[in-house]
Amino acid sequence: MSRKIKSATHSEQLVTGVARLLTDTTHKHSDVQLKVGEKLFHCHRLVLALKSPYFDEKLFTSSSSSAGDEQIVLNDIRADDFDKVLQFIYTGETTLNEENIENILGAANIMELTELTKLCVEYLSDRLSLKTCPHYWALAEHVNVPALA
Repeated sequence: MSRKIKSATHSEQLVTGVARLLTDTTHKHSDVQLKVGEKLFHCHRLVLALKSPYFDEKLFTSSSSSAGDEQIVLNDIRADDFDKVLQFIYTGETTLNEENIENILGAANIMELTELTKLCVEYLSDRLSLKTCPHYWALAEHVNVPALA
């Protein structure tokens, strides 16, 4: 006789463990480095690929290296803003503000982070006014996010 069992804490422990990877200064489990400006982020291919089709394609194509010292250079985003994107990938949470929203929206769109893109659009929509409308329209066109337009 078989019996299916299910842990009541497994999901929470797994999410906590993944979040802890982001702050691990030993980089013991890191297998890819992302260079953004002058800052190097020690990341985890599997975590990036699970959340982002962009990274899945970049990290797991036949031409991709599987070496732990792989380094990918990311342009067009500031390191501080990319740190916020990584926080979202690893934890499902991040902080948006007037200074970072445009860069985070652009990065989320490029990296195909659908949920983060949606949350950025909601953030901007909540701040929509006659004054901000032309700027947000131009931003929507620039980053190709029709939901914002």
